[in-house]
Amino acid sequence: MLLRDLRYALRSLGRSPGLTAALVATVAVGIGTHAAVGGFINGLLAHGLAVPDASRLAGVYSRDAEGQQAGTGRAHGLGAGG
Repeated sequence: MLLRDLRYALRSLGRSPGLTAALVATVAVGIGTHAAVGGFINGLLAHGLAVPDASRLAGVYSRDAEGQQAGTGRAHGLGAGG
């Protein structure tokens, strides 16, 4: 049953090569993006920042009209010290 379904799926993809190319490209981009982001996050969490004396890094903040913090210059909790 599974083999029959697989053959049917391959025949269907063979009938529409444009759709097949788009599907393969989409899956390839998704896998590549997942691997790149996963590797980046893993490296950052596992090894911290690759700079000497990371504890001396400074954060840059801005305030809105009410004096509330509006943004940060670094991500908190990702091994960036402090």
